[in-house]
Amino acid sequence: MIEYVDHLLDVLMFAELEQLVKAVDMLLKDGTISALEQRLKRLEKEVQHCGEERAIA
Repeated sequence: MIEYVDHLLDVLMFAELEQLVKAVDMLLKDGTISALEQRLKRLEKEVQHCGEERAIA
């Protein structure tokens, strides 16, 4: 999986516009971007919750 992620990073950072559009389209269609957005929202809530707990203590 690391090789796949590494390849995607290369495409997203350095590829020609056509390749970039294809990669993003694929990630949108297979739900990867949506899943990442949801994960980031959960992490943000966890960090906020952790900060609230520290403020209480």
